Amino acid sequence: MGWDGCLMWAVVEARGIERVPESERQNKHSIGLLLLWFSVNIALTTIPLGMLGQQIFTLSFADTVRTMLGFLIIGCFCVVFIATLGPKTGMRTMVITRYSYGYWGGAIISLLNVLTQLGLSVIVVILAGQVLHNINTNMLLVVGCYIRLNLFYWIRLPTPLRTLRMDSYDNNIPNDLGYWWTCWYAHHSGFDINRQKPLEDPPGRLRAADALSYGGIMFASSSGWAPVAADFNCRLTSNTPKKKIFWLTFFGVLLPIFFVGILGAALVTVPQYSEAFEEGDAAGVLKKGFEPWGGGGDFILVLMALSVVGNNTRILGCFWIVIVTEEHYIFRRKGGMLGGYDFRVYDSPKELPLGLAAIIASCISVAGIVIGMAQVWFIGPVAAKIGPFGGDLGFEFAAVFAAVLFPPLRYLEIRRWGR
Repeated sequence: MGWDGCLMWAVVEARGIERVPESERQNKHSIGLLLLWFSVNIALTTIPLGMLGQQIFTLSFADTVRTMLGFLIIGCFCVVFIATLGPKTGMRTMVITRYSYGYWGGAIISLLNVLTQLGLSVIVVILAGQVLHNINTNMLLVVGCYIRLNLFYWIRLPTPLRTLRMDSYDNNIPNDLGYWWTCWYAHHSGFDINRQKPLEDPPGRLRAADALSYGGIMFASSSGWAPVAADFNCRLTSNTPKKKIFWLTFFGVLLPIFFVGILGAALVTVPQYSEAFEEGDAAGVLKKGFEPWGGGGDFILVLMALSVVGNNTRILGCFWIVIVTEEHYIFRRKGGMLGGYDFRVYDSPKELPLGLAAIIASCISVAGIVIGMAQVWFIGPVAAKIGPFGGDLGFEFAAVFAAVLFPPLRYLEIRRWGR
């Protein structure tokens, strides 16, 4: 069978970070790419995010949905751009990053990405375990987490990609059933979409601050996929239509997050659900949803972890995406100073960019995050001017700082070192 065959049978990716040569690629992604993104984003972790707009940021149901949609779209554009680089380069996202950050700068971004993805994975497992515990309180949380980790991994298919896709589909079937059950039960309890409207801040700076802070969270929920977006497409042929990758990825990320987010926002318009949220945060609401099945649960730990991961995602996503985008369209474009990607040097520190421009621009962008952030534990000086609780402009400031600083710094870097 050979070593690669054994790895594939064990559902382990046989290839490392090496670039996939054109001769080994295929062009079979069609609706499957849409379903892949759709399945991994039908997640219970988005329901609490939908609740936050009204219960924490005092937005009405309508303003919650509008803010959610607008910032999700911005985050999705970040994801789809990175996704289109997979077929073009045949490389994974973090390897592409080396062409702007250099070998060691790319390693720093990779480390941040690992921590973010690890945190998200932990949240997903804990939340799934909590759901199982809600259904059956006799089941310990640790047992529920173990079941989530191992239940579907007996599947063995010929390629790792197919395994990933089938595992995503199967693992989310219980989620889908739970969503429809929750919608049905909440519908019979009675939605009141105007319930939060009297509590909304008046138009102006206060409402803008609420929308900006909530929007930053929703941006993180979609843009968090950007650091891995090219990985799913690096086996596609370079002539795969960009528009095809663009729209399948865009709707595959946007629609499920938006749907589940609206569900969360709608749940807290039900009077008894809203009261349950006030008594026990998202735990109280989900407990209501599972009451007909019996059970309870405590999601506070999950929500705290989700908040931390969301902030890390924004810190990584906002300036990193801007820098990779400018590198691609300004310096790597046909006719640009570098004229494209030299695929032979992806693993050669001496031939890759030094990375000083990207690292300096990133560090200054972090300063932009600090002065623009509005968190419970810290409100930046700029954010504090928007309202008494601040309006979070962290990722917007970081993106602007990176967009302005990186091009001149990168120009000087290329003129000095030629790479």
